[in-house]
Amino acid sequence: DAVRLLIHPVPALVMDLVWSGVARAKFLVGKVWILVNLSIFMLSQCILNRHQDELSDNMRESIRIIIFCCRCFIYFFGMTGLIGIHVQRALLDLQGGHTAKVGQMSVPESQAKPQAVVSLTLTTSLIIMYITEPV
Repeated sequence: DAVRLLIHPVPALVMDLVWSGVARAKFLVGKVWILVNLSIFMLSQCILNRHQDELSDNMRESIRIIIFCCRCFIYFFGMTGLIGIHVQRALLDLQGGHTAKVGQMSVPESQAKPQAVVSLTLTTSLIIMYITEPV
């Protein structure tokens, strides 16, 4: 027996209107932003670094400039945006007293969610890359 979900037409209409307007646009812009960042990251870390030894000195210098520009984009837009999001959410949670126990530590509630842990790991990795990699 299949479970049927019954919903009143008014909430369904409201959800459709919200999704067709602001929510869908914000969702799509967020996903496109992730893909742009990922593409630029892959370009600078994997694709352009791969065969530099086989190129002439002029081409090698051009590739280095492109890699520099890509890394600047990643660090300036990607990393700083992630840091801002984590700091803002953590401060709001701490001001509101919303904390969660992780082991013996109390952490801001928003940072204890699995998606936030992955995002914080990415942010930490970008910070370590920024500190250790030559630009």
